[in-house]
Amino acid sequence: MKFAQPIIGAVVVGLALCGSKPAFAKALSLKEINKIRSITVQFGDCVMKHNAALGRAVVLSNLSNDVILHSASRLIDGNCLNRTDAGMGSQMTFTGDQFRYAMAGALVRMDYPVRRHFDFTNVLPLVHAIPKPVDPSLKKGSRKAAKAEEEYAKDRAFLFLSRFGECVARRNPDRTQDLLLADIGTVEEKAAFNELSASLGECLGDGQMSFGREMLRGSLALNFYRLAGAPLDARVVTLKVDN
Repeated sequence: MKFAQPIIGAVVVGLALCGSKPAFAKALSLKEINKIRSITVQFGDCVMKHNAALGRAVVLSNLSNDVILHSASRLIDGNCLNRTDAGMGSQMTFTGDQFRYAMAGALVRMDYPVRRHFDFTNVLPLVHAIPKPVDPSLKKGSRKAAKAEEEYAKDRAFLFLSRFGECVARRNPDRTQDLLLADIGTVEEKAAFNELSASLGECLGDGQMSFGREMLRGSLALNFYRLAGAPLDARVVTLKVDN
């Protein structure tokens, strides 16, 4: 698995926000995309099997990637990377919230494996990371400025997706859990997405945003788990975060 700037670099081969349109995405078949999605699931499940208490702390605190790298580096488990199909996990790279998406999805499967009714009406609004604006001192038109603007746009897209995920999980928590418990690329997953279509439309409103199923499912997992919290009998470590 590769990390960049400072922890999580490009997308998991073609699973980026559709708006970013990586050059190689069109070459992937649906079967190949679902294979990559399944590898991400394997990786997340493996990491949470060995570090669930730490994973819960990271997801519930919604820590940034650089903080994860410095304060929760055990989650970057090389053994789990090598245990994925044909060791393909070692080729994985993440961007934005994708690492937390993988952890949150695994935690939902681990901590809430049985379908039940959830009500998040009285849960306080979640805090979402606000992107830092581009440094105005950067020379306009320079390579550094262009890169900073690109990163800012990407971070704003993840902010939108995070708020969108919270909205959907609040409006329809039970169908959200159905989706998160469905296996990748199955009829059940497709049906669960269809069941959520009304809530997706209500939360999107008049805005327009294009993103893939994996990104949406990841955002729903992250926000669903943050809203549900860890089960009462589940262990959550106390993280020491350097300021």
